[in-house]
This record gives sequence, structure tokens and C-alpha cells, in this order.
Amino acid sequence: MTIQNCLLRFWLWLAVVAGASAAEVMPPKPAQWFNDYAGVVSSDLVSQLNAKLQQFERDTSNQIVVAVWRDMQTDTSVQDYTFRIFQQWKLGQSDKKNGIGLFVFINSRKMFMQVGYGLEGAMPDALAKRIIEDEIAPQFKKGDYGGGARGWCGCNPCRNEGRIQRQGEHER
Repeated sequence: MTIQNCLLRFWLWLAVVAGASAAEVMPPKPAQWFNDYAGVVSSDLVSQLNAKLQQFERDTSNQIVVAVWRDMQTDTSVQDYTFRIFQQWKLGQSDKKNGIGLFVFINSRKMFMQVGYGLEGAMPDALAKRIIEDEIAPQFKKGDYGGGARGWCGCNPCRNEGRIQRQGEHER
């Protein structure tokens, strides 16, 4: 074997190994509605939010799933990664496409909301961004992840035709 052939094989092997280590990890679909894989929300609050989101699905047929991780398991953008997770998990009913996924990555300080086509009227991108910026992010920035989770789950935009309404407030 020539030196050139050995070098070529080494570089090919190195490319394969490097590509394998940078592979994206797609998490399995969770069994619950609120999933705190980062351990930043108390177990009592996780139980309360799961019950609330489960009841929301029963009342509306719209499925909302929240997943909180420490880190993103990809080198791509948060939008691309969460889109692929959303597609893999098939949130909502397949005929209505009425699912919403809120994906939070604590260490990279990134979050994104993916909305199924059937709910885009009730939850357009601008409203999703406003909920993240006004209801969730301010609490997260203070380290109050439970408060951010309560803020998100306290809004019922799909039930109220896209208008944010906290529990106990009357529509304006």
C-alpha cells in the first residue's frame, strides 16, 4: 500500500468518524404533555401542567406538548431542529393537524414554538413569538422556569381564537 493510499484511507476514516460524532439526536415522542428533561421545574408543577394540558386537549382536541431540555442535540438552527422533532412526533390529530410543540433548550437559551397547519389561524407566528417574548422569556431570564411554564400554560390562545387570555381574565 502506498503512502498516498494510506493517507486517503485515513482521511476517509476521519471524515466518517467526525460525521458520526456530529450526528443529530432525535428524541422519542414523550408520553406526557409537559416534559422537563432538564429538571428545572418542580415535580408538583409538572404534574399540574400535565393535568392542565391534558384537560385542554380533552376540551378542544388541540394537543400542546412542551419539552424542556438542557441542550440541543444538533448543530442546526432551533427552527430546523424543532421542525424535524415536531414532524417526527406527529403532534395533534393527523386529519386536523392541530398540534403545538413548545421546545426549550436551557443552556443555549433558545426556544421555539412549532404550530400545526390546522392551528395557524389561531396561533400565527407573530402570536407565538409574542407569547414566548412576553409570557415565557421574562420568567426564564430570572431563572424562574416554573413561572415561565405557568405563563405559557396560563394562556389559552387556541381556545380564544388567538387572543391571549390568562385564567380569570375576561376577554377584551
